[in-house]
Amino acid sequence: MSSEFDPWPHQEPPSSFADRVIAAELQRRARPRWRRPVALAAPLLVAAAAALVLWPRREEQGDVLAQDRSEVKLTHGVAVLEPGARIRWRGLRVEQPQGEVFYRIDKGAPYRVETPAGQVEVEGTCFRVRIHGTEARAPREPGDRSEDTMTNIGKIGAGLAAGVLLTVGVYEGKVRVSSAGQRQELTAGGTTTVGGGSARGAQQAQEHGAVAPASGSASGGPSDDFVEANRNLVDTIQQLNKRIAAAEEQKKKLNKELQEAQVALERAGTSKGQQPSRHEFDLDQDDWKRLAENGTIKFRVPCFRKGGWKPSPESLGALGLAPDDAPALTEAYQQSNQRLWSVIRPLCIEALGHEAAVDKIGPDTCIHLVSDMTREKDRNGWAEAMRQVGEVRAGLRPEPSEDTARNPVFKVFSALTGEAKNFEADLAKHLGPEDARRVTFSEELCAGRSTFGGPGPRPK
Repeated sequence: MSSEFDPWPHQEPPSSFADRVIAAELQRRARPRWRRPVALAAPLLVAAAAALVLWPRREEQGDVLAQDRSEVKLTHGVAVLEPGARIRWRGLRVEQPQGEVFYRIDKGAPYRVETPAGQVEVEGTCFRVRIHGTEARAPREPGDRSEDTMTNIGKIGAGLAAGVLLTVGVYEGKVRVSSAGQRQELTAGGTTTVGGGSARGAQQAQEHGAVAPASGSASGGPSDDFVEANRNLVDTIQQLNKRIAAAEEQKKKLNKELQEAQVALERAGTSKGQQPSRHEFDLDQDDWKRLAENGTIKFRVPCFRKGGWKPSPESLGALGLAPDDAPALTEAYQQSNQRLWSVIRPLCIEALGHEAAVDKIGPDTCIHLVSDMTREKDRNGWAEAMRQVGEVRAGLRPEPSEDTARNPVFKVFSALTGEAKNFEADLAKHLGPEDARRVTFSEELCAGRSTFGGPGPRPK
């Protein structure tokens, strides 16, 4: 028996114990040690990302007074300024004190255009803003912060600038127009004019051409005489528009009676073995020689319809065609529309500067737009192009001069004056040449006709 002072009994460690301890320590030291640093860095990365999101970005801004037509890139949008127009922008807020500006705003961008006569709010659209009544003021250079219409916008409030009117036209999307406490919404195709305190609905302004009467006060607004004169002008415009509408209805009625009389005359002449009278837009070279003397242009083309024109059973019967001829007519209309639009559309885009707006206004408006803008830019070139179209059709000139061949007016009117024969050729593939010619100039077809006055005889 051992005493309490005897040592604790123990065993000797195995011979491999020391080797195992050393091996375990070496293995521990060899393990990767990246987990803890990454865990510590994660909160720092999150904080940095949040700082980037919350840190205020520098807003884009600028101030432009257009001497010529100018395109300006805005924040989430583009503005095309006509000569004399001015805008100042910062972020999503634009101030337009004068002139005419076309805007194209990206979808989802809550823009606001402020003018002396009201403000326009948009969220992704295509529209035009024109300010009337500031033309007499001398335009100031960008950066001039003196007392002018621009700085007065904030002082007088939207819609209270004396004698200043705001016209807004929408090509795509929707806008809200506010003036003098009144507010209205415009959709694609709508337009309105507001100023001095009141606004008319988009449909009223579009149908009647009414300019909203201005109202004023003793604190700088229009005088009572001005307000009364403006109201009288509005009433006069409305009355004239009603008379024009009545005249248009009467014109349609008389045209219908005239067409019926012409058809009856043609049938009577045919039944007696006589040569039926030629349609007034079925022009031969002698007709074009007379037109070329003054540079006048005449044409008749199938009407532009989305998907083409589809004849009704009644129209087919009046044309002397069978129901199975309808697809050939529809196809010929589609080919005609595509052929003309492929010429007119790029020239209209070049003149206006925006594809979306061109697709909205369509071919008929584009024809006038290309002609008018070309004439304003180069009247001599426009006049020469008009004359050469008629001379080529009259056989007086084998081909246009090189400069004229590139002229937008020559390209447009050359395509329009030659389309009747192209349309007739498409119909002839199915109907035969005789029926194709008869149908091409029949009043039963949907067709557009126009006469453009020329520049007059060539100077001697």
